[in-house]
Amino acid sequence: LVIGGIAFAWSSSRPSVYRASALVSVTSGRAVSGEVVTEQDTVFLTRNYAELTRTLPVILDGIRRSNLKLTPAQARARLDVSAASDVGYVTIAAEGPSDQEAVTLAASTTDALIAATTAQQVQTLRDALAPIDLDLRRAAAHRPWAASSARAAAVRASAESPAWRWRRADLRRGGCRSAWSTCSVPTPSPRAGPGP
Repeated sequence: LVIGGIAFAWSSSRPSVYRASALVSVTSGRAVSGEVVTEQDTVFLTRNYAELTRTLPVILDGIRRSNLKLTPAQARARLDVSAASDVGYVTIAAEGPSDQEAVTLAASTTDALIAATTAQQVQTLRDALAPIDLDLRRAAAHRPWAASSARAAAVRASAESPAWRWRRADLRRGGCRSAWSTCSVPTPSPRAGPGP
């Protein structure tokens, strides 16, 4: 009875700890463009994103987004990031002295992960397009009339790639989508009068 009383007194004197979690769905860009992606590919990508979440730049961005007064070490101690072993999900769990702090840290860290992966994807695309842009600049220097037609051909080829087809179709329906969020795009109203 005495031991039970001591255990109760000790546990009731401890501050409350709240926990919140966010679930991030990871989809390979190859799957979006129609290519076959194996479970092993998805699990590998999911583990990479879980590790990216634990990096200092993502932690610092999460702290900045949260407006919480935390050091990177404190934020890292409050976070628990795990990757599913068989599907493309990353769980970002956060603890805090209030439910609001736990939710804020989990959400801001999730936003920081999304921003970091988006920045990586944009940089990868820029790197892939750099040689094409260089060729177009060279063509413009020698034949200005050829550069505009070459750029138009490159844009047409890019617009017809499988990776962009779903975006165009979705924009026609008035919305856009990503692995993490949805947004709406105004649908253009029909033109008045006869067509061209």
